[in-house]
Amino acid sequence: MAMGLGRMRGDKKISRFWVLPLQGFVVFVLSSLLMQANSAMAVEFTVERVSLFANHGSAVHEDRREPITSVSATAPTIEVLDFEKTIGSVGRVEWKWRLRNASSAPVSDLRLTAFIDIDLAASTNTYFNEAGLQAALTPPSGHIAADRWEIGEQGYWTGSLLSRAAVGDLRNATTAAVPGDDIAAALSAVPGVLEARQEVTAWLILDEEPSTGLQQKDTASGSAKSLHFYLIKGAVPPNTYGVDYAVTQTIARPAVVVGDAVEYQIVLTNLGAVDGTGVTMTSTVPAQITGVEWTCRAEGAAACLTVSGAGNSITVRGGVPHVPGSRLLIAVRGMAAEKAAVDHVVRVVPTHADTNDTNPHNDTSVVSLVIGQGVEPPPPPPPPPPCQQGARPFSTSLSSTMARTAPPRHG
Repeated sequence: MAMGLGRMRGDKKISRFWVLPLQGFVVFVLSSLLMQANSAMAVEFTVERVSLFANHGSAVHEDRREPITSVSATAPTIEVLDFEKTIGSVGRVEWKWRLRNASSAPVSDLRLTAFIDIDLAASTNTYFNEAGLQAALTPPSGHIAADRWEIGEQGYWTGSLLSRAAVGDLRNATTAAVPGDDIAAALSAVPGVLEARQEVTAWLILDEEPSTGLQQKDTASGSAKSLHFYLIKGAVPPNTYGVDYAVTQTIARPAVVVGDAVEYQIVLTNLGAVDGTGVTMTSTVPAQITGVEWTCRAEGAAACLTVSGAGNSITVRGGVPHVPGSRLLIAVRGMAAEKAAVDHVVRVVPTHADTNDTNPHNDTSVVSLVIGQGVEPPPPPPPPPPCQQGARPFSTSLSSTMARTAPPRHG
C-alpha cells in the first residue's frame, strides 16, 4: 500500500492535505474487511433449547437451561448440586451440571442425556435444511463418552426425539429434516455405578471444531457446529456418607404429681446403608425434675462409650453400625419436684466430621410431661383465742367462789 500511495502521489500529484484522508479511508476499509472475516469465522446460530435428562429406573428428571430455567419432577435419588454456563471465543458454549447420588445406596442404572436444539444461519432462515453426522465421540482422558446419539426431528411438530431423549432411547442415526421444521440433537452416556453420595458432572459443549463430536450442518449455507457430551465421575466418598441416625423416646407416665417418679426411655438406631464412626445423643432434662440419673445399654453390634451418669444435662456417646438389631437403649429417671408442663428434647448427631447423616428429619425427639400438685394436705388447727385484758383465769375465779361458799367448820 505504501508503494501504491507513492505512485498515486507522483502520478496524480495529490497534495499532503488529501493523503491523510486517503490513508484513513484505507485503514477503515481494512478494518471493515477484518471484521467481516472474523464474523465469517464464527458460525451464526441460535440456541432454542438445552436440557439435561437424568433417567433412573422409572424416574425422569429434566433440568432445562435454555431458553429458560425450569426443573421437572426430581428423580428421588439424583439431585442437581449446581450448574454453570460458559461462553468462550468463536462461538464456543459450555453447559455443566454437577449431580449427586443423594441416596444411601449405590445407583447402577443411571443414564444422562443432553438435548440441544440449535439453529444455524438463523437470520437467513435456512436452518430447515440442516443435517447431521457423527464425526468422532472420543472423550478427553478420564472422561466418559456418549454411547448413544441422534440428530432428527425433535418432536415439536413431527418426530419423537425429545420424548425419547428423556429416557435415553437414541438410535445412533441421523434423520433428514421434514420441510417446515428444523432438527435437534441428543447425546447420552452412562456413568456406571454411582456410590452413595458420589458426584458426576455432565458436560455439554457447542463448538466450531469440524472434525470431532456430533456434527450439525446447514446444507444451504455450509455452516456447521460440533456437539460434545462427556461425563466426569467424582471420587467415591467414604462409607460414612450413608448413615441415618434416628432417635425416639417414650415416657412411662405423661402426667404425674409432685413427688412421683419420672422415667424416659430413649432408643437410638442407624437406619442408613453403611456404618458410621460414632453418634452422640444430648438432652437437658427440665429443671422441675430433680435427682436425675441415666444409664445406657447396647444391643446387637452397638456399643455405649458412656454407660451412666447423673444430672439434668446428659451426653451419651456410642456406636451404632448398620447391622440389624443394633441400637442403644438409654433410660433417664428422676422425681417430679414442681408443678409445671414441660418438654424433654433429645437430639442425635454424628460424633465425628467424617460422618454425614443423610436424613436430619429423625434426629430429634420431643415428649411432654404434665406435673400436677397432687393431694393438698389438711390445714393446721386454728390457734386458741387470746385472753381479754383484766380477766382472771377461770381456775382462779372458781377457787375463790368455792372458798366463799364453803360451810363453816365446827369444833
